[in-house]
Amino acid sequence: MAPLDTYNFTHSMLRKARKINVAYFAKRVSRGAPYNVTNVRKLMDLPDLIDYCLQLPHCEESTPFGTHTLMYKVGGKVFAITGVDAFPTFANLKCDPKRSLVLREQYHGITAAYHMNKKHWNSVMLNGRVPTELIRELVDHSYDLVHRSLSKAQRETVKAR
Repeated sequence: MAPLDTYNFTHSMLRKARKINVAYFAKRVSRGAPYNVTNVRKLMDLPDLIDYCLQLPHCEESTPFGTHTLMYKVGGKVFAITGVDAFPTFANLKCDPKRSLVLREQYHGITAAYHMNKKHWNSVMLNGRVPTELIRELVDHSYDLVHRSLSKAQRETVKAR
């Protein structure tokens, strides 16, 4: 188990953690009683999302609507948009239309993207309602969709991962 301070806890767990010694709490979490280790997870925040997007091959960051909106592109086409000043923090990600519907039903933190084509774009909240692993997978999915939509000449200049 990673050090306790690297995790963000749910609100109820934080309340309980304040009442007991942190070392004792960490010991109980590692034993799995009464807290389950799956309830303790690192949440993705905006800096993590930015770092993850920028590590993708040939990703470009731009601010066409001002410094408050970050746009991530591959081959000149957008695959992710996020608001710097927005609360709660979110990211608009491109998604397969059938998968979009399934994700919106499964997770309260995934909704149709505002000011975007709601058939192809989802807003993913970065507030803990969507697991970090799923957010990373959705960013990869969005990147792959956009990369596949590039012309053959563009794909040659922008080699995928």
